[in-house]
Amino acid sequence: MLLPALVVMAMAIAGMAGCGGGDDTPATTAGAGDGTQERAAAGGAGGGAKADGGGDGGGATGTGPKAQFIREADAVCRKAQARTAREYGEYAAGEKGSGEQGRVNQEIAAKVIVPRLEERIEGIEALDPPSEAEQAAETVIAGFEELRDAAEADPDAFDGAAAAMLPEIQKAASREGFDDCAGYLG
Repeated sequence: MLLPALVVMAMAIAGMAGCGGGDDTPATTAGAGDGTQERAAAGGAGGGAKADGGGDGGGATGTGPKAQFIREADAVCRKAQARTAREYGEYAAGEKGSGEQGRVNQEIAAKVIVPRLEERIEGIEALDPPSEAEQAAETVIAGFEELRDAAEADPDAFDGAAAAMLPEIQKAASREGFDDCAGYLG
């Protein structure tokens, strides 16, 4: 039965963009208060490298254009994460015990995972990164595109594909200085 695995993967995707605070949007995942349980279970607090080149796990710091871009991109990811968690929770509650696993997997991918990944991609692209942040933008967008493509290609196998992809995608985003866009495994 893949629904439990999809629950974990949807939470991981949601968590990929939901590690921190900083605005008034709560960073939660389905069934988890502030996300600390998921981050603790994954073995980390979810901080990324500093946007100014440091690597202390503090997220984007500084006042330069790259740091500002990363803060704005992280805000996009936080908002998309909150929607992912809310929509997944609503959808999963309505499908509990339906017994139609293949249909449920396809609908979760089509109605929750893919649209929220698209929201992240389009939101970050709309920020028009300054030249010093172009590599950071390309890195995080490419990771979200990989996940989106996997969800679209084979919703029933997405949980395994995402589990294999997430750690590297999140590490790459974290290295670029992202916090909320890097997620709790990064």
